[in-house]
Amino acid sequence: MTTRNRRDTDLHELATAGYRYAFALTHDRPAAEDLLQDAWEAMLRAGGHQRRPYLFCAIRTRFLNHCQRAKRLTLVDLDAPQTEELADERTADELFIADWGSLGTALGELQPLERELLFLWAIEGYTAQEIGELTNRARGTVLSLLHRTKLKLRERLETVYREIRS
Repeated sequence: MTTRNRRDTDLHELATAGYRYAFALTHDRPAAEDLLQDAWEAMLRAGGHQRRPYLFCAIRTRFLNHCQRAKRLTLVDLDAPQTEELADERTADELFIADWGSLGTALGELQPLERELLFLWAIEGYTAQEIGELTNRARGTVLSLLHRTKLKLRERLETVYREIRS
């Protein structure tokens, strides 16, 4: 593979990862595409720091700025203790197999910041420490938020699963 082809492949992979991240935040294809384009342009204007952490930071900043301008982002205290009952761990695998369409719906019901954490951890493979550095949160806070997000998602999917079986 030539150097140019390798560079093109690297840029394509970076753009794909950026789109997935933007989609995790927006849960809307056109908005994710716009967000990626804005962040990509900013990345190029800044001198071409074409690296994943830089692009993700640009996407996240633009997403938060847009939501703040549009007053669309409801800030929820994700650190507050949840009173919801914990779901049974045994059914988690069954739920993912039972109804994949419900997963998209359940993800859409999460707060954007919850989807962000889940995406960075599950899809991108970042550690809690790395997520904390990227999102300016303490590692313990990230672990706690991630745990509650997974429980919330599992609970929603269990509800759907019970409805399917009834």
